Amino acid sequence: MISWRVADDTTSPLVVEIFQRHAWRYTFYTPLCTSATIPSGQPILGSTAGYNIICISTCPAGLTILGSVAVPCTGFNMGEQYAMGEGRFTVNIPENSSFVASFSNSAWFALFTGVNLPWSVAVQIQTFKRSDTRKYNNAPIVTMLPIYRLRNL
Repeated sequence: MISWRVADDTTSPLVVEIFQRHAWRYTFYTPLCTSATIPSGQPILGSTAGYNIICISTCPAGLTILGSVAVPCTGFNMGEQYAMGEGRFTVNIPENSSFVASFSNSAWFALFTGVNLPWSVAVQIQTFKRSDTRKYNNAPIVTMLPIYRLRNL
């Protein structure tokens, strides 16, 4: 999940905070996410070089990479083989911009329909002031639903 908000509207360009939450295959990154590594708050998930949120459509001049998807681990489940994390970073974006940013890769889990199928998560960022409130619009924050494990009884 990627979301955003205008963090400082007194500067030009605007300071925009990007919030992201991702889940990864548990064994994909080392050090592994454990009860001992969570308190460190160090970005370990998504720390592969080149794993970035990038601008893919109607990009403001000079803005190609918004930032890394590396986030600290905040939870894990060894039985289900996933680790998840969330983090924030800021980026300078011109006022009155509208563009799409995305992180794309391919599956690390063997999916029912195949392996290594491409996927992406994207967000549209619009730094226009609303006509009704004269304030900047912000993306809604949506929490991730829990992962449900279905069993055949």
